[in-house]
Amino acid sequence: MPDPALRAAVGQILNVPEGVALQQRDMRQLNNLAIPSMAIADLTGLEHAAGLTTLVAIDNQISDLRPLAGLEGLRFLDLGGNQIEDLSPLQGLHNLEVLRLWGNRVRDVWPLAGLTQLRELWLNDNRISSFSQLDGLQLETLTKGDQLCDVSRLPSVPRVENRSYPSAFGAWHLITNLPAATEVEQLAKHDLYFSDPQFGLYFVEDDSGFYVAGDVEQAIRQRDDLLALNPNMITLVVVQYYSGVRPDRYPEDWPLWLRDEEGNRVIDIWGEALLDFTLPETQAWLFAQVEAVSRCGLYDGVFLDHWSEGLRLHDYRTLEEELEARDRILRGIREIAGDDFLILVNSNHDKIPRWSQFVNGLFMETLPDLGIGFGSIGDLSEFVSAGYSPALLGELEETLLWAESHLQEPRINALEGRALTAEAEDSPRNRQWMRLFTTMSLTLSDGYSVLAEGSPHHYHYWYDFWDADLGHPVGAKGQHYRDQEGTYIREFSNGWAVYNRSDASRVITFPERVSGVTSGVRDQRWHAIGDLDGEIYLKSSGIPADIDGGDFF
Repeated sequence: MPDPALRAAVGQILNVPEGVALQQRDMRQLNNLAIPSMAIADLTGLEHAAGLTTLVAIDNQISDLRPLAGLEGLRFLDLGGNQIEDLSPLQGLHNLEVLRLWGNRVRDVWPLAGLTQLRELWLNDNRISSFSQLDGLQLETLTKGDQLCDVSRLPSVPRVENRSYPSAFGAWHLITNLPAATEVEQLAKHDLYFSDPQFGLYFVEDDSGFYVAGDVEQAIRQRDDLLALNPNMITLVVVQYYSGVRPDRYPEDWPLWLRDEEGNRVIDIWGEALLDFTLPETQAWLFAQVEAVSRCGLYDGVFLDHWSEGLRLHDYRTLEEELEARDRILRGIREIAGDDFLILVNSNHDKIPRWSQFVNGLFMETLPDLGIGFGSIGDLSEFVSAGYSPALLGELEETLLWAESHLQEPRINALEGRALTAEAEDSPRNRQWMRLFTTMSLTLSDGYSVLAEGSPHHYHYWYDFWDADLGHPVGAKGQHYRDQEGTYIREFSNGWAVYNRSDASRVITFPERVSGVTSGVRDQRWHAIGDLDGEIYLKSSGIPADIDGGDFF
């Protein structure tokens, strides 16, 4: 067994000490083998595992399947994420029921035509031109790949402008407390969502560039199902230009890596290797992703992470080099995809006036200043969110108001707060933070909001507060209640949103009787709201009223 990683994994499972040779009698005891992400390149030696029924070897460097040719007892085989081209060694494995070959280099599937016991076959992210050889199989699941997505894009402006509020969004991850909901039902809870390509599609990269591929007909059906549940849904695709690339995705000598003074790749806290986006080659690589997303009209635009007017490349490039590279990137995206293609960028807390004419929205991934932040940790598990100071909240308000008046229309600003790490997501204090960020968004913007869990990730709880029906905005954004600094109020067709960061509790007087969604106080004109809190008040009539237009007692 020449591959040292494979030898170590098998030896550990069979309790064979390191340095002791594996015997054929040992290998015959092997029934199940899981060896994911171990940089294994050679399966030699497994030909002696005659009793093997399950093999999971995803995300390795395997190209030669000949050692598996005689393992006729195999029933479950997952070789996704490898470098496999030739499937002919599998043609005699007649007991296979599940075969997963996603993320390889397969071009021809004829060796699988005689595997009549197959019920589940994953072939996505390959280079297959025809699946007709599989027509005789009685497959329950067939995940095809590499069907080019090239469909017309639906107009996004009506979906941005016609939605009702509150308006939630999701970033990468879904909802933690709705286990009975399908993925489409969870997605439809949001008016904006960005992640890798949705609807079962995926990026494929070859010598000619990128394209979005998969079962396009099924993807169109999924998109239509989503819009049937939420006609105003906006879906964006995350594209990479700086981070988000695992070190093993490309060779060590790939020219796009960012390198330190000694020529080593720069790895971030997420374990991802950074890219040098000042290079024309990196920009061209990004543009190929954007072109693929634009061609596949199932998506409304792209998301760019880590976007600011400050340094990102750890002083390996000058600030001016970085800024000019970002200029070229945004101009290039607009040239490729046009002005109706949405661009959302993660600026955290920052305004970005240099690029306001290119960008439709800020993803304000806010970072709590109370607790232990990213700048103070060596491992993601050390992150602790303990809330936001009033000073930081004021800074976020300024950025949100700026973005609402300066960015390209349609504007899709997305405000994300972070829950307290030490408490359950539905604790009273986390519900208060949720109300604060929701009403900050409602009173200062026409954007989207969410409260993510108290970790570095973006999973979130679904709060029933977001199910309230405020309707559409009627009042102006950024309107103080009776000139009280830090207290904002905004009228909607079905009620009002109030956001209070004034360092004091406030009593709000309304022109008619309203009911608080959270407080439970019903049909009153006077409502108290605490500091660092927010509330939605629903009215019984549908007649707009100017809250600052009269003297209410």
